[in-house]
Amino acid sequence: TLTSGPIVSPNSPLALGNFPSGRTAPGRLTSGRLTAAPLAPAPLTLGPLAKAPLAPRPLALLAVILILGALLTGCGLSRPYPTIRTFDLEDLSALPTPSKVRRPLMIQITSSGAAPQYETRKLVYKIGPNEFSEDFYNEMVGMPARLIAAKLSGYLDASSSRFRATQGVMAQSPDLTLDVYLSAFYGDFTVNPHKAIVELKATLTDQRSSRPRTLMSNSYSQTQLLNSNSTDRAATLTDALSQALNPILADIAADLNKAIGGGRRN
Repeated sequence: TLTSGPIVSPNSPLALGNFPSGRTAPGRLTSGRLTAAPLAPAPLTLGPLAKAPLAPRPLALLAVILILGALLTGCGLSRPYPTIRTFDLEDLSALPTPSKVRRPLMIQITSSGAAPQYETRKLVYKIGPNEFSEDFYNEMVGMPARLIAAKLSGYLDASSSRFRATQGVMAQSPDLTLDVYLSAFYGDFTVNPHKAIVELKATLTDQRSSRPRTLMSNSYSQTQLLNSNSTDRAATLTDALSQALNPILADIAADLNKAIGGGRRN
């Protein structure tokens, strides 16, 4: 507690103006004005301070809670706090990209027929300068021009992924049409050794615009000698005709690639 000095009574010498030299009573009029004289400081004594209760401190409480939580976790009383992992998107620019696959060109293989003497399933023999004869007992399984168109369709499909060739009617409009016309398909027995002769014309037409245009129109001819040691003339002829056809199919495929090389649609 704080205590001051003795209180001055009205009858005290200090109150009657008996002050030490150089001092005046507080509130005394001097020369008509109220002046305040400095007083000696009263002695102060400090008593014992009363112990006031401490207010709770939030930070201290939070620290205590965290410490207790760490102790409980270390003792195995609660599950450990899960570790959070972060990931970034992987940069795929350096990875190899799959090759671009373009839609193959749809080619419709047609047959406009054959020269009149080859519009038959019968095997045809040349027996004179301008004389041909049909083998009544031996024939092809179908019309030669249609058989060749089917062979060409399969050959184009197998030779390149750029083509999808189909013979006959297609479910969708074709990009190109390839027409085959059979000019010659016979066995020449006027020469020795005998030989098979295949001649045809292939015409490629671009159907991708309102005005179809011809990209290729070529004629192909191939001969193949017959096996002179065979006594089966019909079998020998059909084998030779097939052998003569194979290089023609390869030539058509090569010319087809050249014809559409600069005009490929994606």
